[in-house]
Amino acid sequence: MMGLMTGPVTLVLRRKVKAGREAEYETWLAGVQEASRGVAGYLGVSTIRPAEGNVAREFVSIVRFDSYQNLRAWEESELRRQWSARLPVDAVDGDVDIRRLEGLEFWFQAPGAAAPVSPSAHKMAMVIFVLMLCLATGLGPLLRALFPNSPPFVRTVLMVGLQVSLMTYVIMPRVTKWLAGWLFRR
Repeated sequence: MMGLMTGPVTLVLRRKVKAGREAEYETWLAGVQEASRGVAGYLGVSTIRPAEGNVAREFVSIVRFDSYQNLRAWEESELRRQWSARLPVDAVDGDVDIRRLEGLEFWFQAPGAAAPVSPSAHKMAMVIFVLMLCLATGLGPLLRALFPNSPPFVRTVLMVGLQVSLMTYVIMPRVTKWLAGWLFRR
C-alpha cells in the first residue's frame, strides 16, 4: 500500500473493448471525461488507445487528481455512479483494471509501457535529488542576476515554479527515457 497519500495522485484505468465496439466505448469515455472536468482537484486525463490492428483492444486512461481526498470524492460521487451506470457493458470485455500512483511516481513512466510503471523508491529519490540539486544550483544565481532587487521569497517562488515545470515537462521525460534500463530493472 502507498504512504500518506499527499500530493498528486494518478489513477490508471485499463479496459479491454470488444471488436467493433470501440466507437461506442469511446463515446462513453469522452462523456465521462468531459463531465469530470469540473470536479474538485481534477487535473486532467490522457487516454492511450489501442494501436491499429491490436488484438487486445485495450484502452488506458490516466487520470490525475491534486490529492487522494479529491480522487476518493470523485470515486464516490454521484457523477461517477451515473456514468458507470451508462457504461455500455456489452461493449467491454471484463472488468476495469485500476491502479493508483501517488505523488511523484507520474514523473517516472517506462518508455513504451501501456500504463505507468514505477521504479523503486530509492532510485526515484536519487534521480530527483541529483536533478533538483543541479537545477537549484543553476537557477538560484540566474534568478538573483535577473531579479536582483526582488525579495528572496519572490525569487524562491519563481525558482520552485521553474523547477517543477522543467522537471515535469522537459527533464523527467528525457531522463526517464535515458535511464530506463537502470530505473526499471528489478
